[in-house]
Amino acid sequence: MTNEITADGLNREFIITREYDAPRKLVWKVCTEAQHLARWWGPRGFSAPVCEWDARPGKKIYVVMRAPNGTDYPMGGRFVEVVAPERLVTVTGALDVDGRLLFEIKHVLTLVEQQGKTRLTMHSRVIKTTPGAGKYIGGFEAGMTQSLMRLADVLKASSEPLVIERTFDAPVAQVWEAISDVEKIRRWFFELKDFKPEAGFTFRFAVEHKGYNYRHVCKIT
Repeated sequence: MTNEITADGLNREFIITREYDAPRKLVWKVCTEAQHLARWWGPRGFSAPVCEWDARPGKKIYVVMRAPNGTDYPMGGRFVEVVAPERLVTVTGALDVDGRLLFEIKHVLTLVEQQGKTRLTMHSRVIKTTPGAGKYIGGFEAGMTQSLMRLADVLKASSEPLVIERTFDAPVAQVWEAISDVEKIRRWFFELKDFKPEAGFTFRFAVEHKGYNYRHVCKIT
């Protein structure tokens, strides 16, 4: 067995490291949950209209990256090892028109947290290839680098607090009554069973929309 890099890219390795101003648990979540991954996977300008990404050992990977011109680039693979929130091992590769892998790259993603920031290291190695796959492998590093730059944007958006400010033409006492009296709350908010304006009080409510039921749990701090 040899580790010599062949003309079609076999055994070629890539190591990409990035530091994010976000806690490791958040970085892990955005890297392992499909709805978040679809927001940053692929080069800039690409989208991921199909993202099957169930981060459990043995589960399959299927992502369709769509270029700005509408061309689709499907990718397949599988999860090998999942150690939350520090290590994720996957095998992925581009698919041909018949859904067969053109090559396989083994990725070992590790996350290390230091003082609230997270250092991400992606160590990737080509373990299988086919004739003509070299042109795809040659663009891997640039594509992954851009993806990880987009990841930074998603993390920034996920980390920033949502602040909404409004000014009402009413005295403070009247506004306070409107947000603290359960009978008045029901006139502008959702239907609450009970409510107490006390620190530590927890209340629940549900909202139905287009066949989905969104349950909320809130706590007064």
